[in-house]
Amino acid sequence: MIKLIAQIHVLSGKTEEALQDLNNLVQYTKMEEGCLRYDLFQSTMDECIFFIFEEWHDDKSLGKHFESQHIKEFNNVKRLWISGKVEINQVKKL
Repeated sequence: MIKLIAQIHVLSGKTEEALQDLNNLVQYTKMEEGCLRYDLFQSTMDECIFFIFEEWHDDKSLGKHFESQHIKEFNNVKRLWISGKVEINQVKKL
């Protein structure tokens, strides 16, 4: 099992737009084969920071995710509201 945490910084004043796009991404991703978890969170200390907690069955499933049409579309729309780049970290439970 592969576990990831993605951190996304959004431009001030663009959180509603980002939230709509992020919710669409979550909706489509949860339907992918091999997706075990794909949950969206927003920081309680800074409304411009979002996190996605992901769990994937294996590398093959994750690879297909990164090549999916909805990821390609998301990468295009996020340019309108993202601040910096998406930071993705693979993690393990201790």
